[in-house]
Amino acid sequence: RGANGGKDEDDGHDVPIDKIVWMYETPDKGWVPHLAEISKQMEEALRKGQESMSIHINGSLNIVKLVKSSDGKGMEQSNEEGTACRLRRHIIGDGLQGEWEMMSVRFNPPMSLHGDAALKMLEKVWAQPDDFQGSVHGLGFLFLYNLLQGSTRVSCISADYGAGAWSGGRKNDGHRFALLLAQLYKDVHKRSLVASCTNVLARNRQVCVRMPRFKDTRKAKQSAIFNGWCDDSEPRSPFSDLFSKLVPSLQSLKRQRGALRFPPKPPYPDMPPTEAHCSPPLSQDVDPNWARAELSDSSCGSRQVRTVEAESILRLSTSVHHHLGGADVKLAPPLAIEDEEMFEKVAQAAVDANQLLIVDFHATWCGPCKQLAPVFRALSLRTPIALFVKVDVDENEALVHKFKVESMPTVMFMRGGVGPEAVKATIKGGGGGWMQGFMQNLTTLCSKEELEMMAHFNSAETARAGGAATASNIGLTSTQLVDLATTPLNDFKEYVTTRDRIQNGLAPIDAQLAFDVSGHDAAGTAVASSMLSRMKDDVAAYAGVANTSPSVRMLNLTDADLLAFFNNEAGSEAKLTATKEMLTKVLAELNALRDADSTGVRSVIPMLKDAVNFVDVDGFPRGSDERKARTKFVLRQAARQAPVVWVEFLFGSLLSTKGDADLMALNPYLTQSSLDLCMRLVSVAMLRANRVGHANRCIGTCVSLIQLVTKALKTTPGVERTHAGATLVPKLTQASETLAGGLTSERHFVEVKGDNELELDPRFLLFEFVWNLLLRNKQVKTVRNFVATLGAGGSKVKQMIMGAGKTTVVAPLLALMLADGDSLVLSVVPKALLEMSRKQMRETFATIMTKRIYTLAFDRGTVITPATHRSLVNARDNRGVVVATPTTLKSIQLVYVETLQRLDEARRMGPAERVSELQMQTVELAKVIQTFREGVLLLDEVDMVLH
Repeated sequence: RGANGGKDEDDGHDVPIDKIVWMYETPDKGWVPHLAEISKQMEEALRKGQESMSIHINGSLNIVKLVKSSDGKGMEQSNEEGTACRLRRHIIGDGLQGEWEMMSVRFNPPMSLHGDAALKMLEKVWAQPDDFQGSVHGLGFLFLYNLLQGSTRVSCISADYGAGAWSGGRKNDGHRFALLLAQLYKDVHKRSLVASCTNVLARNRQVCVRMPRFKDTRKAKQSAIFNGWCDDSEPRSPFSDLFSKLVPSLQSLKRQRGALRFPPKPPYPDMPPTEAHCSPPLSQDVDPNWARAELSDSSCGSRQVRTVEAESILRLSTSVHHHLGGADVKLAPPLAIEDEEMFEKVAQAAVDANQLLIVDFHATWCGPCKQLAPVFRALSLRTPIALFVKVDVDENEALVHKFKVESMPTVMFMRGGVGPEAVKATIKGGGGGWMQGFMQNLTTLCSKEELEMMAHFNSAETARAGGAATASNIGLTSTQLVDLATTPLNDFKEYVTTRDRIQNGLAPIDAQLAFDVSGHDAAGTAVASSMLSRMKDDVAAYAGVANTSPSVRMLNLTDADLLAFFNNEAGSEAKLTATKEMLTKVLAELNALRDADSTGVRSVIPMLKDAVNFVDVDGFPRGSDERKARTKFVLRQAARQAPVVWVEFLFGSLLSTKGDADLMALNPYLTQSSLDLCMRLVSVAMLRANRVGHANRCIGTCVSLIQLVTKALKTTPGVERTHAGATLVPKLTQASETLAGGLTSERHFVEVKGDNELELDPRFLLFEFVWNLLLRNKQVKTVRNFVATLGAGGSKVKQMIMGAGKTTVVAPLLALMLADGDSLVLSVVPKALLEMSRKQMRETFATIMTKRIYTLAFDRGTVITPATHRSLVNARDNRGVVVATPTTLKSIQLVYVETLQRLDEARRMGPAERVSELQMQTVELAKVIQTFREGVLLLDEVDMVLH
């Protein structure tokens, strides 16, 4: 037997033949056992002393080598085509261990399981199911196990952008994803060890985190095949290691009453008959609107944005009992220790800082640990004189043995070392006296100066000062608001210079056509004359724009400045050195602005969430009907019988013409003054969050420009510098223009109404916020032009160059504005672009701006039913978007014409049943076409579609 599983082919022949299995290696499925009869024939031949044999396997004659040859080659089998594969002789062990030692699984996990990648993985397995061996996609049992155990993280709704990025980040949907994925496996219902383990873990999420973590301990880690046995090439089997821990753990839990949940044993009782009527899930005195939390519409085209004073923000946070800000020292929650090495580094850092280290040894399955966790976290955020860490006993067994932890929770106070000798005090267990013991040990082990620092940190004066500072950071003056809404980085314009082509020292572009073919015989036709005339007009128009349009560059980095430097002109090197210092200053200011905006957004969003869900109960006398009603409402929210306002809903309410009423429907006790201030803060928060992304883009460009300037300054004056200019000048010019363009970028859908008020289209703002971008002027004008034309009952065709945002910006914005519940929005794209367009729409309308994206599939063979029209009406009424190809629309029209012809024939020739059926189809097709005529058609790649 190997080190941890599986007897190999070198064992003796005293084992019963039925305990011997011969296996062959496959390139995609790993090792596969031969049928029992074939294994028996091979084993009998080996015991007779035969070195080789011929045997029919799957209808093909194979030559089998039963022993290792003198040249060192192992056992193998080869078929008539000469294809050879390795063989191994396996001795089956006893019990469950014998089953897992025979397994060979393929484990090839995907690089990412976030957002669209997770859904694509699910779709792939749905289309072509895998099995526990991973023979199809490499998603065997180990992939499911890592999902269930939590080692592999999944987030189906990405939080990398939009409100999710500012309100708690990404959650792990791994267990739910595995539960759904496992049902698609081909062998999930077959009786086996891996199926049983998967079933138990899927039904008992509470124990998954206690299960052992899979670790790849093989020497050849590049292989995707994991075997349950060991041999000379692999002395350890991580697969066998896992099951040797997993199976005993599950068996132990099964013996504990109530530790695991299992479905009831058959026979199952019959289900009760379906009731004719059912009562609503909520009580009759609850407003039914609360049960359906959705926005009334997304048609709001204008919102006012006004300044928000720091005093108003501070009053709002106080009125809703939200702690805004704190001391200058920002404390972090307890640090989770991953291994012994990390613990020693953290402990050494505490020693170097002469700081107290407080360690919580806990377990995820421990009830008292769960009760203590929020208390321990709160203490870490209020204790600046100590470093708090958490150690999961199931993940850090070495530390548990080292510090002799015997019960959970155990909290140790350490000072002056990294080992057990540094433990100064210990608290075992939780209970009512835990806090008293904690404060007593903290007071004993800290100096007088440390305790005074802690008292100052938690004082009311410090909290008020911190809250005032945070409110000041969130608030904006009228000038700051105008800059933020119109030119986000307006303060950086002083570092940018604007010049036209002539001022940059470049020759003007000739307004004349560079060639003359008017004397050619073919130039006299009407088509040729028209084409030449248009070309002349286009050249003249382009020259007029190019010669007079200003271009932006960073100061001292214009074309003339760069040519002077690389031509070794006097003083140019000193000028470029000063430019590098200027760019370094710009970089520092960009980082400071970005950090201030980021801090402001992260501070205001939790306050907004508390404010829109706040219910004032204490402001009414005890026993009064109003206080009882408010208390009852708060309890209903806590019991999840009434929804609360979540961040995405709050942000999305800007799109609704009845946004205030939509929020009031979820919290009828929200005051109008608080609501008005919250809506103002939402707009400001989105503008500042968008500036964070824009500043990040400029920071990246600024860093690249500094690197290029540094590289230019390192060149030796003279011939070397002149030669370097051939490659560096274009790069410096492009980087200078890109950074200057970013610093002077404007927002083109905001109108300044006065010193204290602006007006904007919230649909543009939400789109910028979701995708973290600034809309270009051409994109805004194009969308508005389309909407205005459609409003007048007309049609419009626009030509846009590649990369101008036709599919990614214009089409989704038009879908957002036009899908109003009255008109069906049908997006028609070529078949090659269907998947990309549908994906873009779904990603755009996944959060905040929520819309369902439907796909209309229809061909000449499709039989029309009333469900087709109902689906389109449902999409229209729910403000959804229908995506289709030109072939689909043509097929519907052709089928309509063909059905009319067949109906005419049936009326003449019968039978009557056929006439009735064709009449129904004709009516339904007419309804579908009429719905199209009353809706809006968005044609992408119109030249290709119409041809």
